Amino acid sequence: MRRVILVVCILSLVAAGVAFAAHARALHCANYTAQGCANIVAWDWLRTPNAQVIYEFDTSQLAGCNLNKVHLNFTGLCTNGFNGGAGYSATLKVKLYVGDTTKTTALKTTNPYRPVDANNSGGVGYQVYGTSSPLEARLVEQAINEGAMKVELAWSGGVSPSSRHLAVKKDSFSLGYVK
Repeated sequence: MRRVILVVCILSLVAAGVAFAAHARALHCANYTAQGCANIVAWDWLRTPNAQVIYEFDTSQLAGCNLNKVHLNFTGLCTNGFNGGAGYSATLKVKLYVGDTTKTTALKTTNPYRPVDANNSGGVGYQVYGTSSPLEARLVEQAINEGAMKVELAWSGGVSPSSRHLAVKKDSFSLGYVK
Protein backbone atom coordinates (compact mmCIF):
# COMPACT_ATOMS: atom_id res chain seq x y z
CA MET A 1 0.00 0.00 0.00
CA ARG A 2 2.86 2.41 0.81
CA ARG A 3 4.36 1.78 -2.62
CA VAL A 4 1.08 2.64 -4.31
CA ILE A 5 0.80 5.87 -2.32
CA LEU A 6 4.45 6.71 -3.07
CA VAL A 7 3.94 6.09 -6.81
CA VAL A 8 0.77 8.20 -6.82
CA CYS A 9 2.58 11.04 -5.02
CA ILE A 10 5.52 10.92 -7.43
CA LEU A 11 3.24 10.88 -10.46
CA SER A 12 1.27 13.80 -9.02
CA LEU A 13 4.44 15.84 -8.54
CA VAL A 14 5.62 15.06 -12.07
CA ALA A 15 2.22 16.02 -13.50
CA ALA A 16 2.19 19.25 -11.48
CA GLY A 17 5.69 20.09 -12.71
CA VAL A 18 4.61 19.58 -16.31
CA ALA A 19 1.48 21.67 -15.78
CA PHE A 20 3.45 24.59 -14.32
CA ALA A 21 6.55 24.39 -16.51
CA ALA A 22 7.39 27.39 -18.66
CA HIS A 23 7.21 26.91 -22.40
CA ALA A 24 8.96 28.60 -25.29
CA ARG A 25 6.56 30.57 -27.49
CA ALA A 26 6.62 32.83 -30.52
CA LEU A 27 4.70 36.08 -30.97
CA HIS A 28 4.15 36.96 -34.62
CA CYS A 29 3.45 40.46 -35.84
CA ALA A 30 -0.08 41.84 -36.04
CA ASN A 31 0.74 44.27 -38.88
CA TYR A 32 3.45 44.38 -41.53
CA THR A 33 4.34 47.19 -43.92
CA ALA A 34 6.94 47.13 -46.70
CA GLN A 35 8.01 50.39 -48.36
CA GLY A 36 10.33 50.81 -51.34
CA CYS A 37 10.90 47.07 -51.59
CA ALA A 38 10.86 44.98 -54.76
CA ASN A 39 8.22 42.27 -54.32
CA ILE A 40 9.48 39.13 -56.04
CA VAL A 41 7.62 35.84 -55.63
CA ALA A 42 5.94 37.02 -52.38
CA TRP A 43 9.25 38.19 -50.85
CA ASP A 44 9.94 41.89 -50.16
CA TRP A 45 13.55 42.61 -51.16
CA LEU A 46 15.45 45.35 -49.34
CA ARG A 47 18.10 46.41 -51.84
CA THR A 48 17.69 50.16 -52.45
CA PRO A 49 18.30 53.15 -50.15
CA ASN A 50 14.58 53.84 -49.52
CA ALA A 51 13.60 50.21 -48.76
CA GLN A 52 12.31 49.46 -45.26
CA VAL A 53 9.92 47.15 -43.45
CA ILE A 54 7.96 47.72 -40.25
CA TYR A 55 6.57 44.97 -38.02
CA GLU A 56 3.99 45.82 -35.34
CA PHE A 57 3.54 43.41 -32.42
CA ASP A 58 0.64 43.19 -29.94
CA THR A 59 2.91 42.88 -26.92
CA SER A 60 0.06 42.64 -24.42
CA GLN A 61 0.29 38.90 -25.19
CA LEU A 62 3.69 38.84 -23.46
CA ALA A 63 2.08 39.51 -20.04
CA GLY A 64 3.40 36.97 -17.57
CA CYS A 65 6.48 36.08 -19.62
CA ASN A 66 10.02 35.91 -18.26
CA LEU A 67 11.14 39.51 -18.94
CA ASN A 68 14.77 38.39 -19.31
CA LYS A 69 14.02 35.82 -22.01
CA VAL A 70 12.52 37.78 -24.90
CA HIS A 71 14.46 37.70 -28.16
CA LEU A 72 13.85 39.02 -31.66
CA ASN A 73 14.11 36.09 -34.10
CA PHE A 74 14.57 36.36 -37.85
CA THR A 75 14.29 34.15 -40.93
CA GLY A 76 14.64 35.43 -44.47
CA LEU A 77 16.74 35.36 -47.62
CA CYS A 78 20.13 36.94 -48.25
CA THR A 79 22.39 37.16 -51.28
CA ASN A 80 25.33 39.18 -52.55
CA GLY A 81 23.43 41.34 -55.09
CA PHE A 82 21.07 41.26 -58.06
CA ASN A 83 20.81 37.69 -59.42
CA GLY A 84 23.04 36.77 -56.53
CA GLY A 85 24.89 33.78 -55.31
CA ALA A 86 24.56 31.27 -52.51
CA GLY A 87 25.80 31.09 -48.93
CA TYR A 88 25.83 34.78 -47.93
CA SER A 89 24.89 36.23 -44.53
CA ALA A 90 24.41 39.73 -43.16
CA THR A 91 24.22 41.61 -39.90
CA LEU A 92 20.92 43.42 -39.36
CA LYS A 93 20.56 46.56 -37.28
CA VAL A 94 16.92 47.03 -36.30
CA LYS A 95 15.15 49.81 -34.42
CA LEU A 96 12.64 48.94 -31.71
CA TYR A 97 9.93 51.49 -30.89
CA VAL A 98 7.92 51.24 -27.67
CA GLY A 99 5.92 54.36 -26.83
CA ASP A 100 8.41 57.23 -26.99
CA THR A 101 11.41 54.91 -26.45
CA THR A 102 13.65 53.90 -29.34
CA LYS A 103 16.30 51.21 -29.01
CA THR A 104 18.59 49.61 -31.57
CA THR A 105 19.56 45.95 -31.57
CA ALA A 106 21.67 43.83 -33.89
CA LEU A 107 21.06 40.37 -35.30
CA LYS A 108 23.83 38.44 -37.01
CA THR A 109 22.31 36.09 -39.56
CA THR A 110 23.66 32.67 -40.38
CA ASN A 111 23.50 31.00 -43.76
CA PRO A 112 24.30 27.30 -43.36
CA TYR A 113 24.55 26.68 -47.12
CA ARG A 114 27.96 25.73 -48.49
CA PRO A 115 29.79 26.33 -50.72
CA VAL A 116 29.62 30.11 -50.93
CA ASP A 117 29.37 30.98 -54.62
CA ALA A 118 29.06 34.50 -56.05
CA ASN A 119 27.43 33.34 -59.30
CA ASN A 120 23.65 33.44 -59.86
CA SER A 121 22.29 30.44 -57.96
CA GLY A 122 18.65 30.92 -58.94
CA GLY A 123 17.65 31.16 -55.28
CA VAL A 124 19.60 28.15 -54.02
CA GLY A 125 21.42 28.86 -50.75
CA TYR A 126 19.64 32.13 -49.88
CA GLN A 127 17.98 31.16 -46.57
CA VAL A 128 19.30 32.83 -43.41
CA TYR A 129 18.24 32.95 -39.78
CA GLY A 130 19.34 34.85 -36.69
CA THR A 131 18.40 36.11 -33.25
CA SER A 132 19.11 39.09 -31.06
CA SER A 133 20.50 39.07 -27.56
CA PRO A 134 17.74 39.16 -24.94
CA LEU A 135 15.84 42.44 -25.17
CA GLU A 136 16.22 44.70 -22.15
CA ALA A 137 13.77 43.66 -19.43
CA ARG A 138 12.69 47.31 -18.91
CA LEU A 139 11.87 47.62 -22.61
CA VAL A 140 9.87 44.37 -22.55
CA GLU A 141 7.97 45.52 -19.47
CA GLN A 142 7.23 48.86 -21.13
CA ALA A 143 6.08 47.05 -24.28
CA ILE A 144 3.69 44.90 -22.25
CA ASN A 145 2.27 48.00 -20.54
CA GLU A 146 2.00 49.92 -23.85
CA GLY A 147 0.58 46.87 -25.66
CA ALA A 148 2.68 47.51 -28.75
CA MET A 149 6.18 47.34 -30.18
CA LYS A 150 7.31 48.32 -33.65
CA VAL A 151 10.38 46.77 -35.28
CA GLU A 152 11.90 48.64 -38.22
CA LEU A 153 14.54 47.39 -40.63
CA ALA A 154 15.84 49.73 -43.32
CA TRP A 155 18.26 48.68 -46.04
CA SER A 156 20.34 51.86 -45.63
CA GLY A 157 22.29 51.46 -42.42
CA GLY A 158 20.34 48.38 -41.40
CA VAL A 159 21.94 45.69 -43.56
CA SER A 160 25.67 45.09 -43.39
CA PRO A 161 27.63 44.76 -45.56
CA SER A 162 25.61 47.16 -47.71
CA SER A 163 26.17 45.01 -50.82
CA ARG A 164 23.83 42.35 -49.40
CA HIS A 165 20.26 42.06 -50.63
CA LEU A 166 17.80 40.86 -48.00
CA ALA A 167 14.29 39.48 -48.52
CA VAL A 168 11.57 39.34 -45.86
CA LYS A 169 7.91 38.38 -45.41
CA LYS A 170 5.30 39.12 -42.75
CA ASP A 171 6.49 36.19 -40.65
CA SER A 172 10.24 36.92 -40.96
CA PHE A 173 10.46 38.55 -37.53
CA SER A 174 8.95 37.11 -34.36
CA LEU A 175 9.43 37.61 -30.65
CA GLY A 176 10.59 34.44 -28.95
CA TYR A 177 9.78 34.23 -25.24
CA VAL A 178 9.19 31.91 -22.30
CA LYS A 179 5.90 31.89 -20.42
